[in-house]
Amino acid sequence: MKKMFLISLTFILIQLRIISSNSLLNTFDTDDFETLRAQDDLFVDKSLLINEYLDYLDNYTVPILVRPEGWGKSTNLDMLRTFFEIEVDDKGEPLPIEKRKNPILFTGGDYILSSNNLKKLEPLKIASYEGAMQHMGKQPVILVKLKNATGDTLEEVEQNLKLCISQAFQRHKYLLQSTKITDIVTLSRYLEGNFNRTELLSSIAFLSEKLHKHFDRKVQILIDDYDMPVINGHMSFFNHPDHRKFDLFQKMVIDMYNYAYKMNSNRNIGLVSGVFPPVKTTNFVLPVNPGPLDVVFKRPPFTQYYGYTPDEIQQILNKISFQIDPHKLQSWYGGYRVFGPDNFYNLRSVKRCLANNGTLKYYGSESNVTELVDTILSKDDTMETVQKLLLNASTSSRALCFTFADKQPLTWGDILPGLRTLFLSGYITAERDCASPPISIPNQETRSLLETKVVQWVSQKFCITPEQFSSFVAKIPQEQIYQFQDSLRVYLDAAASFYPLNEKSTPIFYPLLMIAIKNALSTSHYISSHKQLLGPDKMNDTLFLPIQGQSDAAIFITYKIIAEEQNLKSTAKSGLWDMYFRPYDSRWKPLSHIKKIIEICMVFYNEKVHVQFSIEKFRQS
Repeated sequence: MKKMFLISLTFILIQLRIISSNSLLNTFDTDDFETLRAQDDLFVDKSLLINEYLDYLDNYTVPILVRPEGWGKSTNLDMLRTFFEIEVDDKGEPLPIEKRKNPILFTGGDYILSSNNLKKLEPLKIASYEGAMQHMGKQPVILVKLKNATGDTLEEVEQNLKLCISQAFQRHKYLLQSTKITDIVTLSRYLEGNFNRTELLSSIAFLSEKLHKHFDRKVQILIDDYDMPVINGHMSFFNHPDHRKFDLFQKMVIDMYNYAYKMNSNRNIGLVSGVFPPVKTTNFVLPVNPGPLDVVFKRPPFTQYYGYTPDEIQQILNKISFQIDPHKLQSWYGGYRVFGPDNFYNLRSVKRCLANNGTLKYYGSESNVTELVDTILSKDDTMETVQKLLLNASTSSRALCFTFADKQPLTWGDILPGLRTLFLSGYITAERDCASPPISIPNQETRSLLETKVVQWVSQKFCITPEQFSSFVAKIPQEQIYQFQDSLRVYLDAAASFYPLNEKSTPIFYPLLMIAIKNALSTSHYISSHKQLLGPDKMNDTLFLPIQGQSDAAIFITYKIIAEEQNLKSTAKSGLWDMYFRPYDSRWKPLSHIKKIIEICMVFYNEKVHVQFSIEKFRQS
């Protein structure tokens, strides 16, 4: 009886497909559609993209889909390739229906895993669309993946771009056996990666011509991370005094795309994806200075197929074996409203979170986009905007207004290039359905990243490392307040030697310093109360409560920026006295692990600072 119960329970769990985090580790970081479809137990069906793709496109329109990194762009392009491509043998002959594996991925059936076990796949949504299914397996497809077109120099970027192009050719090496193709020598050079810059320009167009001849059908051209070669080239050449070399490289990449799409009679339809839109919708132009907003908000279709929607998140949470608060998941990885009416989630971060048993933290990865963002966030003018965003101060921009039929498109030139880049990279967002939307930080993951960048920026101003900054702040819970004040004075003098601290800059700098202190304390404390009042002669309060097991000290910090140096000490003394009357006792007194309260009042005048403090130790029964 017990054995029968266990068998029944096992069967029920299999039927419900309750998933543990261990089963996600093999697939959470791949963009291969077949692998995800066959092995990812939390696979989300976005196959109706295919139907919308067919309805939207004609022979003259190539949509440019721009989304931040980690939103599923690569997987969706690979899905399109898998759906449309003609499966062939080594000689380029179409496989008989019974030997094709791609249809099972869409229509469902028994799929043979790498372990030779069978897995039953249910039909995807697209399988019920008869018109779309008639296109399955009927067209040659070129998929060019340019994510790895990287390098420390322009020469390295160009060489790796050639390798990416050569890899796209590798899927079609059967063309060497084709009786319809004569230019085998050039084809071989592309396959070997041994071709010159002139041949690079025409590479995608050349492959489409050969595929057209071989199959007697026009070719779909899909380009993933189309903006990466130019971004990587830009980053490798960022500080070079002579930009002519980079300009030539940029023109070469643009011409390669124009040959592939605008001047190519062999192509049928296609799709281009990347992080940044081109400067002009009518051409492929360097996306480092992104173009009209209308490219982001109006032109690209397929909104619901990138990132996760709230309904998809709920489907996923219903399958996993561990509990995770959906509201916390949203606060960490959701909050993107600019791409449509739904509250979209960062797809990659959600998957990495679930693969780590629901641990909520920053899951971004290093890339040249993040390197570009790092460069932008190191600039003082960008940090002023970041400060307002982190403090939830009002921040809006005319350039984040949305274009409608009765208005001229607004260009990204209305605001700093850095803010445009942060927006498109997913670091800030905006409400879609309003005439002049305020910009904001979408979620806690992005907030934690921006706070880390603030620590780096402040540390750089102090001429120390972020690790040294953390050690400096650690003096507060260690009750070394005099040493903290002495170090702070040295650091402010160092900062003032090349970053003038004056009436104009201090309202920007000191709130950023407090954000950095908060971040440094976050490993042992959490904020219980925060009151930020921007402007002169305003006291700004933050109450830090200790994480049990990490510290036993509550920390209450207030600070003020004043206009006259002679008032430093008196203002600090009166500020500390006023702290006694703040209504914060009820927040820390009920916590039995708190054994002391450290109260600190800092008053700043330009690069001068005075710190007044008190430490109250007590026992709780």
